[in-house]
This record gives sequence, C-alpha cells and structure tokens, in this order.
Amino acid sequence: MVQMATGRCERHQPRIPLVLALFAILTGSSAAQSASADYTVEQVEYEDVRYEVVRADPAAVRLLWKDEKGRPLRTLGRARDLLERRGEQPLMIISGGVFEGEGSLIGLHVEDGEEQNELNLGDGKGNFFIKPNGVFLVREDGDGCKALIWTSSIYSSWLKVRKDQKALPLFAMQSGPMLVMRGMRNLKLDPESASKMDRNGIGIDRDGRVIFAITARGESVNLYGFAKLFESLGCKDALFLNGDIPQMVLNPKGSISSHAFGSIFAVVAPANEGTLAGDR
Repeated sequence: MVQMATGRCERHQPRIPLVLALFAILTGSSAAQSASADYTVEQVEYEDVRYEVVRADPAAVRLLWKDEKGRPLRTLGRARDLLERRGEQPLMIISGGVFEGEGSLIGLHVEDGEEQNELNLGDGKGNFFIKPNGVFLVREDGDGCKALIWTSSIYSSWLKVRKDQKALPLFAMQSGPMLVMRGMRNLKLDPESASKMDRNGIGIDRDGRVIFAITARGESVNLYGFAKLFESLGCKDALFLNGDIPQMVLNPKGSISSHAFGSIFAVVAPANEGTLAGDR
C-alpha cells in the first residue's frame, strides 16, 4: 500500500511587491491583508473578459473531497467548516475539477498523501477527456512545497518510478484539458469555438506560485481564450478545472450560497493572520 506523505511544507516568504504592500498599509485596503496572508487577489481584464485571480504559495493550498465520515463535501460552506474543524483558517475557497453526479470524481485525487481516487487514462466524452489532460500536484521539496502541473501520462510514468519509494504527493487532482504546457497552448483548443461559459482553472507562475483564475460574474470565455489568459499571467503550465458553474468565495464567513461540486480547493492561513475583505 502506498504510504502517506508526512508533515506539511513550510511557506515561502511573501513575494508581494513592496510598493503594493506599503500602499495597502497606508490606505488600509484589503491588499495589506493579502500581504500578511502571503497571497494576492486581483481583478484582471484580458481580451474584453473580466476575471478574478488569486496567487498563493503552494504551502497554503488545500485540496478537499470528503468529510471525516467519508461523505463528499459538495459545497464550499462544508469545505470551509471542515477546514475550521481542523484548526485552519480559509482565506479563499474555489470549486475544483471535473466531476460526475453526486460528487464522484472522474480522475485522480490525492489528499494528505493518500490516493482516494485513481488516475484515469481512458477515453471518453467531455472536456476531461480532451487530450492531453493533466494533474495538478503539490509535493514536499526540500524545506518547502512545490506545485507542478503534468500531463496525466507524465504523472503515470512518474508514479511507476515512485512506487518503490512508497510516497505520493501531498495533494494531487486530475482534470482536463491541459490549457498550457511548457509555455505552449494545447493545440487541440479551437480559437473559433462558440462554447463560451463561466470557467475556472489553475496554473503555476514563474515564481512557483499557484494561480487560480475564474471568470467574473456574467462573463464567459472559450477554452482557447482561457488558455491565453494563463499565458498572459506568466504561466508555463495551466489546467482547466470546470465550466458552467464554477464558484469562488473570498473571506468565507457566515452563510455561503454554493452549487454542488466534487473536489474543492482552498487557500489557508494561520488563525492569527488577517482575512481578505469581499466575497464572490
């Protein structure tokens, strides 16, 4: 049996520009709270489409699927509650990858070093099966955490090598399609596609930070345009998460109106750190 990875990675030092941090401190804006939490939130407009973008240290990222009794969480509110029961303070919660009815997952899901759903290299219909699809993962790397996005076939090859060492990543999630691979857009994405909808995705920027991006309320984009967004954000690798009903909540306090999802991502901070004003 594959063993669980032990421990949590330490956070990297914040990489927020000094001028932004000073401005936020002087004005009392939410950016100052972002600086203390080692993550940033920004509104981006690219090719006439508005997005909300969160950048976070890999050590602050959490991936969730089920509660303590093995039941799919489904909603952002239940994910928030689970994190708080664990003594963690969620600063942002966002829906995860493609899923099926009742919150069952189509592909790989690794949580706290334990594989809860296996890698899917099969063929089928829908965005998940547009090849190549991919795996987002966070693993221990020296004194900290490293986030990576690999194609599913590369992850499969890596796993075969790693099985002798009986260690999985801390977190891993499979979705699809890949949007950007080693700085190049997925050639199977159609720039003329009329399939425009709400979308969210995940990428890794040049500094190794995890980037979550979601279309702003009322906006829509096709997969090709969404891939171009991640390129503009400095991502060499990016993965599509879901479409039609993606949702993100900042500073998740009180009652949360939520669709039902499969996996769910969060960015967390120590309990003594500030929260970010606003929600979605």
